Amino acid sequence: MRNVVTQEIIDLPKSTFVVSDDDEDFSGPMISYFREYFLGFDPSSRDYKVLNISNKHTTNSSSYAWMIDNHGTPECEIFTLGTTSWRKIDAPPSRIHFRRQGLCANGFIHWIITNPRKTKPVLAVFDVKEEKFDIVKLPDEVRKHHDLIQAEEKLGVLDCDDFRSKNKIRVWILKDYGRGGGEVWIRRDYVFPFDTIMFRPPIPVSNSNNGEILLTEYKSSLVSRAFIYDLKTQERRAIKIPPQRRWKKAVDSAQTRLENRTRDHQLDKLATKLRTLRTILNTHRLMSTRKRGPFVSVQIMSRWKNILGLNITMGNFLHKYPHVFHLFTHPLNKNLCCRYTPKMENLINEEVDVIRRCESDAVIRIKKLLLMSKSGTLHVHALRLIRTELGLPEDFRDSILGKYGNDFRLVDLEIVELVNRDENLGDAVVEKWRENEYREKWLSEFETNFAFPINFPTGFKIERGFREKLKNWQRLPYVKPYERKENVVRVCTCGGFERFEKRSVAVIHELLSLTVEKRVEVERLSHFRKDFAMEVNVRELLLKHPGIFYISTKGGTQTVFLREAYSRGCLIEPNPIYVIRRKMLDLVLLGCRNTKELKHLEEIKQVSDNLVGKIGDGGTSGGDWVMKLVIYRTKSLMFLQIVVVKLTFKFQE
Repeated sequence: MRNVVTQEIIDLPKSTFVVSDDDEDFSGPMISYFREYFLGFDPSSRDYKVLNISNKHTTNSSSYAWMIDNHGTPECEIFTLGTTSWRKIDAPPSRIHFRRQGLCANGFIHWIITNPRKTKPVLAVFDVKEEKFDIVKLPDEVRKHHDLIQAEEKLGVLDCDDFRSKNKIRVWILKDYGRGGGEVWIRRDYVFPFDTIMFRPPIPVSNSNNGEILLTEYKSSLVSRAFIYDLKTQERRAIKIPPQRRWKKAVDSAQTRLENRTRDHQLDKLATKLRTLRTILNTHRLMSTRKRGPFVSVQIMSRWKNILGLNITMGNFLHKYPHVFHLFTHPLNKNLCCRYTPKMENLINEEVDVIRRCESDAVIRIKKLLLMSKSGTLHVHALRLIRTELGLPEDFRDSILGKYGNDFRLVDLEIVELVNRDENLGDAVVEKWRENEYREKWLSEFETNFAFPINFPTGFKIERGFREKLKNWQRLPYVKPYERKENVVRVCTCGGFERFEKRSVAVIHELLSLTVEKRVEVERLSHFRKDFAMEVNVRELLLKHPGIFYISTKGGTQTVFLREAYSRGCLIEPNPIYVIRRKMLDLVLLGCRNTKELKHLEEIKQVSDNLVGKIGDGGTSGGDWVMKLVIYRTKSLMFLQIVVVKLTFKFQE
């Protein structure tokens, strides 16, 4: 026991209520004691006494339920400070339950208790001097549990039923205990001089004898102000509120799982770089729509800032990539213009040529997508959204769907249907991995027939039981993407829902495997949900399998990558289209580096334009010396460089 004022600590002696050897029978219920301690003060002898009320409980091993023993009466003992042992005293007169902390006033400890046989609460009183219990009836108006307060140096019951509606509280003061039913209660009404609609019900101050209460005002679940209010003088003292922190219940949703997932920094960096490349290619698309030539003035390009989603000026963006954009002054209009460098222009044209040469591969990709569709049809708009990812030309509707009439048929303007089913294309890409696992690692068909390659990012925390769940999921059978089953429905019994989700995982895995760069935007996957019978939340499904897919939020969009296809931010098995796009990305990533070659070529061109002389067919001459001044200016200094060029001319004799 500790005195909070003097910081003095007193060790209480061992209680007399302990479990006996007869009770320690491990074959039957376990015996235990539930103890409550209360501190009382006797003003006549000025002694402090500690009251211990212990209830004997038994734990039924079969139901683990707590039960008060059949005697029902708690056991009590008291300890007087200054002595060395506990003394047993008479227990309360009836079987009562102490619900709240007691209040000591005028040499009595008081509790508002609940009698199991009656619904109305009563007041239990313990005389610290006589060491006896008694029951005092509460006023008839008091029908609920209320707090005890010490007002006018006597015990009071605080009634706050009209606190918010009428700005007042009611205090019932016990003037006379009146043994035998002669209790005397006096009612006091206290009206507050301010509006209390925003305040919580008052709380009595335990160490006050004059009826002080604590009032708190809340705004947005935080305490905005608090003060101590004196009922007698109607004065209030402000309380300094320490810094608060709002604690909210953790929300488990797809968005929170996306924010708290383990990051793959290599793929995040790649997504950021791909956004820059996408912006540059969109700029080329806008420039190609101009009809006045392969260049555009920077003033006109500045209007495209919002279209391209730039957060810097167009001039700064163009200067960041000198290997991609070439800035020059128009010879007639004398304004600053921009065109693509020959290297970048050649790579863009080369990509178009490679896509044309790989037309047969694009046909196979579309046929495999139609084979996965439950009705054998797809919307052309959905294919147009992932045209770049599938390596299709811009006019694929005419150059592929219209050209190969034996394979595709346009039902209407926006729906394409598969004409002939080629069963040789019915093997998923993951089947090759399963065959290698079966042959090289000598695993059984039960382990590999429905498994997927798992590759968790660095730092992924494996919780307890996760490996066993993953192992069972790998063995779970499902309807494979190219299998024709009429009843591919969501069933919630016998693992049907898990099989349905696993089939959706297999469909997305196959779709990503068919793309050129093994990635696609999450938002565009939703356009295939109905055609592929994936009636699930796609983003939430991808987050459930971090070893197969990875969602990157970099680059302004949510892009899903096939983890098994990448290593250190590069595709493991590149294809011709990916190689060209990677060269574009490498050219963009050069930034302002290696620009000396570009400056050197420009200087040579300028020098050749300044040659003076007359060239003939025959004769030789020593020629003249021409001096060229090249001025380099910075913010603080100006450099003057003299370039001497010896010019040799041939004059006709």
